[in-house]
Amino acid sequence: MICPIPFNESLVTRQNPNINDMTGYLKYNYLSSDYMLIAMWARCFFILRAIFNYNLFSDLYSKKLCKSYGFTANVRFAFKCLMKSDPGITVAGTLGASVGFFAFVLRVFELPYYDALGQVNFRSFFDAIWCVIITMTTVGYGDEYPATTGGQWVIIVTSLWGTFLISLLILSVADIFALDINE
Repeated sequence: MICPIPFNESLVTRQNPNINDMTGYLKYNYLSSDYMLIAMWARCFFILRAIFNYNLFSDLYSKKLCKSYGFTANVRFAFKCLMKSDPGITVAGTLGASVGFFAFVLRVFELPYYDALGQVNFRSFFDAIWCVIITMTTVGYGDEYPATTGGQWVIIVTSLWGTFLISLLILSVADIFALDINE
């Protein structure tokens, strides 16, 4: 759907405060394909949409049954049904996909800056995964942190989304351990 044009790279120069001495600004470069690479992740939205639109809870019978009770069988209804029928796999899948996505985007934003500094932060993908998980769980050790504006925006969205996912995790665990009427 969206892909970079081969051999048509342009440099985008940014500058941020130098975190080593805090006296000046450090210039670093992105390639235009870096931004296109992040935009290409939008294709995953269509995969998720297909999963939710063509599952057991959104087929024609479900839509007819939902319409008779006065609501629609949409993505939110399918997600609720998946949470009710199999909360562990739903939360684990959503959490794993979110960590992978946010870590990748964070690494794309942060790697040129830390390369210009000569530091090894965000050199490996695991460093970005570590930063995203620590942010999602709101622990925040401070050993890995974003220094660029794009990385900071990614971390803001990650923390908000992580709060939602951790609350879903707590709800699904509470639902698993809840006593039913027979117990």
